[in-house]
Amino acid sequence: MTHLITHNDFIIIIQRLIELMLESGLPAGCLNTVHGSHDCVNFICDNEHIRSVSFVGGNGAGEHINRRAAGEHGKRVQSNMGAKNHGVVMPDANKNATLNQLVGAAFGAAGQRCMALPVAIFVGEARDWIPDLLAMTKDLKCGSGFDAGTDVGPVISPEAKARIEEIITEAVADGCSLLLDGRNTVVPGKSTTFILDLFTRQTIQDLKPVTLSDQQLLLELNQT
Repeated sequence: MTHLITHNDFIIIIQRLIELMLESGLPAGCLNTVHGSHDCVNFICDNEHIRSVSFVGGNGAGEHINRRAAGEHGKRVQSNMGAKNHGVVMPDANKNATLNQLVGAAFGAAGQRCMALPVAIFVGEARDWIPDLLAMTKDLKCGSGFDAGTDVGPVISPEAKARIEEIITEAVADGCSLLLDGRNTVVPGKSTTFILDLFTRQTIQDLKPVTLSDQQLLLELNQT
């Protein structure tokens, strides 16, 4: 069986992983990769020699792949789309462990991973932990991913940065209290505008207090 992996033009670590697998003895041709977006996806959907497609990403792309690969060509499709992870924090949780996990889940890899945690719902007295979460987040260091002391690296592109900042601006306009504003972050010692332009510092938004009965409603609303 031969596997073909495609991914966007920015993430090239897959190339190195395949090189390592070949160096470890995997026969040539068993695992292949192509770089690209729309054309690569459509090629995989249409090619008669590719029998199944597995996808992780946004709803729009996933629905297109399912419609084209499964609907038009009868292929087996596994499409994992539109993840929006939530953390519900109860008052009897271990405070230190919970806050450490929240910071890592929300801001690790600059929040650019499928299992990032963009929403945390604090129930009851757990809401009193938000100032501690804020303090821990402020201590995170933004910088180059090549620097050992960096906690939060750059987002993947200027377009991604603009989209993130637009979401923050819209949230404020809708009534959210911005406890920590990550827009227009400046990284000391970095003179390259491309690097500076990519940084969106960790941002925390504060919504209305919730009770245990409220949290299920919030989860359901975010699934629509």
